[in-house]
Amino acid sequence: MRKSKTFLTHQNKLKGNPVVGKAIFGSCLACHAVGKEGNEFAPPLDGGKNRGIEHLLTAIISPDDAVEGAFGLYFVTTKDGSVIEGYLVKNDSNGITIGQAGGSKLFVAKNNIHSHGGVNGRSFMPRTFGNLPAQSLIDISAYIKTLE
Repeated sequence: MRKSKTFLTHQNKLKGNPVVGKAIFGSCLACHAVGKEGNEFAPPLDGGKNRGIEHLLTAIISPDDAVEGAFGLYFVTTKDGSVIEGYLVKNDSNGITIGQAGGSKLFVAKNNIHSHGGVNGRSFMPRTFGNLPAQSLIDISAYIKTLE
């Protein structure tokens, strides 16, 4: 939450450019949908203009502070020691299906699972977006605030 408060300070000093923000936002479509564009892998970002700026910034900069239930980080460790992370799509008697960035899904058969579970307090969204330059974050947020 502290990073988003720091960013709000920058936001008050710098002007966001929604055109530049839209170009940067293209990478967000690997997981998020806006209208008919992108993937329905993460929460849709339609209605961004109605979102509070602090909530929006927290979701981008510190996603663990804004994790939404179904989009929490889930892991499967296979018997050979491989770890698969993503969000839980399905867990049934046959195995577990994990969703990953870009909309892909991986199925792990029950007989190949060593362990699995949710990672409390962790979002599937990468934390790296908080490392973008302040101007880029301001531009992205300016673009999201234009979304109907």
